[in-house]
Amino acid sequence: MTVSSQPALRPRNADIPELAAKSRLRKTLLARRNRLSTHSVDRLSQSALERFWRLRAIRDLDRRRHGQQEVWMSCYVDFDHEVQTRTLLRKALVRGYKVAVPVVLPESNAGLMLSEVSNVPGREDPGPGWVRSSFGLVQPCVLKPVDPSEMDCFVIPGLGFDRCGFRLGFGKGYYDQLLGAVRSEIPRIALAFSLQVVDQLPRDPWDVPMHRVVTEKGVIRCPTGTPSSHFCSVQR
Repeated sequence: MTVSSQPALRPRNADIPELAAKSRLRKTLLARRNRLSTHSVDRLSQSALERFWRLRAIRDLDRRRHGQQEVWMSCYVDFDHEVQTRTLLRKALVRGYKVAVPVVLPESNAGLMLSEVSNVPGREDPGPGWVRSSFGLVQPCVLKPVDPSEMDCFVIPGLGFDRCGFRLGFGKGYYDQLLGAVRSEIPRIALAFSLQVVDQLPRDPWDVPMHRVVTEKGVIRCPTGTPSSHFCSVQR
């Protein structure tokens, strides 16, 4: 199931200066992240994930799950130097969550779909049931589409985030389409390293902010609403 039949969101010609600013930021933030050693990525990821599981929103989902309610979590499979999520995915499955991962569809501008999974790929060798896409992403071989509206929580990657929760991705607009199609109150939780957080990012009208940005150093609370009304704080 695709998120939308519409093409991915693209900036208008009038937005060329902002597009150039985003492009420069992508290169800067990607270079910062890529300078991390494998050991640092693992260590900082572990610290971020410890904070993730302590979030009130996640504790609330745990209570619902203990009450025998079905709980769905969408979480990305880490790629390259992103915050590593394989232990998160494994823990969610062990705890009884229904888990779906985003899959980039091969058709031009087709966007993302969510596919249910019941196991976790290996790090070096993904193993049975998983394949590397042409983008290098690890995705399930057999897709089991899940409607995004079924999700109770989204765990989201990005190249950069600001302190009001706005996200800088690779410019395709796939996650904005995905998140724009679901209820606004469903928790949108970003995982990032602190070096990926900046004071403010360039924004487009369709950008969907996160509710929380979780790093190894703290949790950034990102109240939703109009950008001018945002007051953001960090929980250590």
